[in-house]
Formats: sequence, C-alpha cells, structure tokens
Amino acid sequence: HGFLSGGPQSSHVKWKLNLQQSPCPNIVFMKVLHFPRDRDPYGNRLNDALASEGVDAGYLENLFSSATLNILVLPFRSLRMYKSVDVLHIHWLFPFALHWAQGSSLRYLMRMWCGVWLWSLRRMGIKIVWTAHNFLPHNAIFDDDRAARQMLVRNADIVIAFDQTTARLIEQEFQARHVDVILPAAEPQLGVDYQTARSRLAIQPHEQLIVLLGTMAPYKGTDQALGVITEWADLNPSEVNRLKVVVAGVPSDVDTRTQIEELVLHLRSKKVDVETRFERISDEEIDTYYSAADVTLLLFRMITNSSSLSHALASGTPVIVNSFASLEAFASAATLVVHNQAEALDALDKVLSWTTDERGRARAAALEWASLRTWKTVGEQTAALYQDVVTS
Repeated sequence: HGFLSGGPQSSHVKWKLNLQQSPCPNIVFMKVLHFPRDRDPYGNRLNDALASEGVDAGYLENLFSSATLNILVLPFRSLRMYKSVDVLHIHWLFPFALHWAQGSSLRYLMRMWCGVWLWSLRRMGIKIVWTAHNFLPHNAIFDDDRAARQMLVRNADIVIAFDQTTARLIEQEFQARHVDVILPAAEPQLGVDYQTARSRLAIQPHEQLIVLLGTMAPYKGTDQALGVITEWADLNPSEVNRLKVVVAGVPSDVDTRTQIEELVLHLRSKKVDVETRFERISDEEIDTYYSAADVTLLLFRMITNSSSLSHALASGTPVIVNSFASLEAFASAATLVVHNQAEALDALDKVLSWTTDERGRARAAALEWASLRTWKTVGEQTAALYQDVVTS
C-alpha cells in the first residue's frame, strides 16, 4: 500500500471480480491513474464521468512534500504498479519543471528522466495515454519541449486532442500514428441562472458585468482585455457608470500582477467600477460570476484549448475571443471571434449595446452549444479508448 492506494492484486483478477459491478457491461473493468493531480477541476470531472462507465480512475498521488523526490521515484513506482494499474493517463508534465533545474543541462537531465519514466511504464505493461491540453506548454519545462512532446507521443498508446486542427498538427509535428479527437465537455458544476447569479453578487439591474477570470498569465491576454475595456470607457465616458468589471484569479508571476494592478488603476481613473481578487476562486464562484456576466473577453496570445471558454459558454456568457484554428469547436452565435484589438473593441461595443432580447438570444445560443458537450459523452468516449488499448 506504500506506493499506491489499493492492493497489489493483478488486473486480470480485478476484471473477474468487478465486471459484474460495472454499470456499463460493454466496458472491461480497468484501473486508471491520472498524472498529475492539478487544481484544475478537469481531472475530477473526468473521473466522475469514467466511474459511470465502470472505470476505476484515480490519481498517481505525490508521496512526499518534496517535488524533487516525487519526480525521482516515478520509475520505481512503475514497478509497484505492475499488474495493478492498466492505464496511466498523462495530462501535463509541469511537475518536471523543478525550481532548481533552471539551466539547459539540468532541464536536459529532467527530459531524460522523463524518458526513463515512460520507458519504465511500458516495460511494466502499463498503457500510456496523453491528452494534449496544450500543443506546447505555456511555460518551458525541459531544455527542448518539442523533443519532449515527440518522446511522449512516441511512447503513448493513445493521444487525445480536443479538435481536429491540433490533432493534425500533432501528427505532422510529432509523427503521431493517430490522434483521437474528443470534444471538451462544457457543463458547469452548478446550474445557476442569470438572475439568481446577479442577485448573489448584488449586481444592479442597470449594471453590465464584464468578467475576466482564471489564471492571469501573458498567454491569457488579460492585459489586452483590460486595454480594450479602457478604450471603450474613453469613447463612452457618459456610459461608464453602468459598467462593472471583475478581475479574479491567480497571477502567474509578480510582474504580471504588477502589470494588471497598473491597468486596473488606469481603468478606475475612468470612473469604472473594478473589483479585483488576486487569488484562486472556487469552481462555485466561477459558475456564479460567469452566469451573472454580460460578457467575458479571452484575448489569448496562444492557446490550444480553453476551459475558461467552455465554462463561459456553458454558463450562458457571450465570449469575445481571439481567432485560433484550435478553437473552431467553440463556434456559436455567442462566440464573437476577433483578429485584433480594434475588432475586439467593436465586439465589446456591440455586446454592451444589445437589447434585452438580443442578450437573451445570445445566452440561449451559448447554452444550446454547451448542451451538446456533456461529461457523459466524454466519459463514454474516453472509456472506449481505454478498453481498445487494454484489450488489444
């Protein structure tokens, strides 16, 4: 029990014991671990969906408070996982970005150690799955992240992307034999309606709420979004009293926080009501903010898939978003795609000028888009991929 929860029982024995208990008789019972556990709710939601399909899913949990020790023991943990774990599902590799491994030589060693870990998993007969949440990491992890991606793809039995564009790019750039596409789910944990959410946040009937939520990092474009809102306030000085802006999330670094604080001060100088929360906000609060909002701006500089975009549309919030081919699956009447700051300003002015009926139609379009992208579907498709590779 030291390395994994559960005993060392072989997977073949487990299949016989648990197949009768599975709510989905077409799915062979299997044990799946996800790596790493992250604050992003994606993993927990996926595990719940997989459980409905009869998959025993959990996490490859950290054993130590030391990030270095947790990385060093990974290949040895593969020995303990022999015949007790069927699939190791990798989502991100950022745990290998150890704070002391900053030079290129040390990052090279980390990449080699990651390769040893992947090799150890394969030697133990554990199937490897990688979900490409990002084509490349937002922040450098190894000395050569493209080479690391290619190594991961070469060792993976299944590669999953969220859209066809990214799937084809992975096949071309990293020589993947095949990439499966599973459209991301878009279901808020709480189904808060517009009026209830606004009441909870004490938003007045005449106020229009703009929210900028989630991690504040250069790739996210929060600074660009604040710039667009400031420009709108300059052009509409008599209308700023009906605007309320919420900026909430964790800055990626000190410089980013300083930049956002300066931009917020500048926006406040235009008499715009701005609330800031430089902290992690709960999933329930995110649901409430998005459900109460009239619009959010996601002016990414680079992106593969966006949980913020899914979450906003699933809450009925119209979104102004920069154009990226990888976001093609998010097309809806509530998704306003822009190519530059001038177009973003026009889109913001358009949304803030909508009548009550126009705003209602946009919210309905967002909710209709989300209704077709359920966690149940994601669970079914992911479990089927696991079964194919485990039983092949």
